[in-house]
Amino acid sequence: MRRGDIAAGAIVGLLAAGATVAVGELVAAGVRPAAAPVIAVGNRVILLTPESVKRWATREFGTNDKHVLLTGIYAILGLAAIVIGILAVRWLWAGLAGVALLGAFAVYCALTAHAHRGSDAVPAILGTLAGAAVLVGLLRAVRTDAGTVSLSRRQFMQAGVATAGLAVVLGVGGRTWQHTKFGVSKQRANLKLPPPTSPAPTVSGSDLGKSPQPFVTPNGRFYKIDTTLVSPQLDPRIWKLRIHGMVDHEVTLTFADLIERPLIERWITLTCVSNEVGGDLVGNARFLGARLDDLLREVGVHPDADQLLATSDDGMTIGSPTAVVMDGRDAMLAVGMNGEPLPIDHGFPVRMVVPGLYGYVSACKWIVDLEATTFAKAQGYWVKAGWAQRGPIR
Repeated sequence: MRRGDIAAGAIVGLLAAGATVAVGELVAAGVRPAAAPVIAVGNRVILLTPESVKRWATREFGTNDKHVLLTGIYAILGLAAIVIGILAVRWLWAGLAGVALLGAFAVYCALTAHAHRGSDAVPAILGTLAGAAVLVGLLRAVRTDAGTVSLSRRQFMQAGVATAGLAVVLGVGGRTWQHTKFGVSKQRANLKLPPPTSPAPTVSGSDLGKSPQPFVTPNGRFYKIDTTLVSPQLDPRIWKLRIHGMVDHEVTLTFADLIERPLIERWITLTCVSNEVGGDLVGNARFLGARLDDLLREVGVHPDADQLLATSDDGMTIGSPTAVVMDGRDAMLAVGMNGEPLPIDHGFPVRMVVPGLYGYVSACKWIVDLEATTFAKAQGYWVKAGWAQRGPIR
């Protein structure tokens, strides 16, 4: 294959991939952000990744692990696009087969990720069709009357520039539309939380190491470990929490129901089980919320229900020992953090917080379901991955 054929194929493949991603982003604005093909693939890759690799990524990259993953996905997509484009110059069917294969993988990821919906496959399907159309169209534009390919053809240059420009517009426009349509930043900014009936004690500061460190971890610096590439956007006006399972009577709480309850405010330390001595996967915050033990007594949790299985809007499951939640510590359904509504990345509008337990068995963000069950019947996500069921901080 001539050098010119390789260069032409690489450019055509990259432009086709750009069109695929751009159309996927645009269509996702009509579905939901988690359905964007790259995000769907990333969320599924997280679930497919061996636990040892996840631990390594958390240790090496900390809260930047998601950025590293996305960079890797885009790099692999770019390399695959180059190979597909080069193959298509010689064998169009091979290039189209490559596009179809990538599209099928994206559809598989969209339909097998946590909390997936049937409509999540639509952006990947339409994006794949767009990529195939661009691949065929650009190959026709780059091919000369003699059957060879030439990057200097005016028809190809015009089509290539138009494709690149349109991909940028559609991609950026689609992502912006997603934020506008699904984002809840405005709802959070306009939310006024009631004052606590039991305020947290005043803390003046503390020396937490060789150099003075603030006792309070600012919200913007508080560590974030989860398995979703796009934080769920939950409007408090329509948020609901179902409490069910081994209880005397099932209830469904709205946000208004929750903040009408007596609210406590407490200083609570949260830490990731992967945090090393001197690490930054730990923080102190002043959480505001409703006591969880009072709520559980009201619904009548059965004595043999030894686990509370919390489910996030993104499908994450976290199991907490019932006895620990009910032992008098300040376990809560939190709505505020350091004097303001929960940040979106930290569970807005409601998250679960249980002092004294590692986050993987206590700190369910974006909580929408709480089931009283047993450890014998159900396991949370991290327990299935091999972590201990109860996770006390020793």
